Amino acid sequence: VHPVGAPELAVSLAGPALLKACPEVRDMPPQHRPSHLYNGMIHALRSMPFRGVIWYQGENNAIDSGDPGCYESLLGGMIEDWRSAFAAPELPFFIVQLPNFRHAGSWDYARVRDAQRRVAQADSHVGLAITMDLGEADDIHPRNKHGVGRRLARLALADVYGLDTGTSSGPMPLSARTEGDGVVVAYETFGSSLGTWGGDGPLGGFEVAGPDGTFMAARAALIDG
Repeated sequence: VHPVGAPELAVSLAGPALLKACPEVRDMPPQHRPSHLYNGMIHALRSMPFRGVIWYQGENNAIDSGDPGCYESLLGGMIEDWRSAFAAPELPFFIVQLPNFRHAGSWDYARVRDAQRRVAQADSHVGLAITMDLGEADDIHPRNKHGVGRRLARLALADVYGLDTGTSSGPMPLSARTEGDGVVVAYETFGSSLGTWGGDGPLGGFEVAGPDGTFMAARAALIDG
């Protein structure tokens, strides 16, 4: 075992020992040290009852060194671990999908957002608050917290308390198919209709990739709201 990116510090775990001392992490910020946040902020709460958890995180995992490709398994594993710690196998989790942000080229927000979607769609007790329209181009922390809170509240009121909140979630993609020289994407809208901000012009934010995996901006339009 060794710290990420430092194989020269590898320590063998072979042999009969039940405990092996790993290299020191004195140069690592405390919040990044293994188990630091869990032991300091979660473990002590394990005997308290919870109706649900709101999870708003993922920016650091969108950076290359954060390994966005692992986010789905990390988030799913954390949810499973917290449910075990709180002895609540169906504890609801409501994830805030990363909002819009004009990030640097090495940041992979799209992959983290997709991982968040996959976790939510794979677990009936996990909800996703979609916030793509609430972000700030130059601020990683959106100022519109009311919008985020309202969407989380609708999820909780519908999924935990069984109340009719109208539309409890933003649109979720169901399928995609090629048609002519384009792609048609179908969405689950949870009883609402699709709409756009800023009139009836072309939609921004859509990309497509060819066989080489290179993404390019795509012209998009709303066919049926």
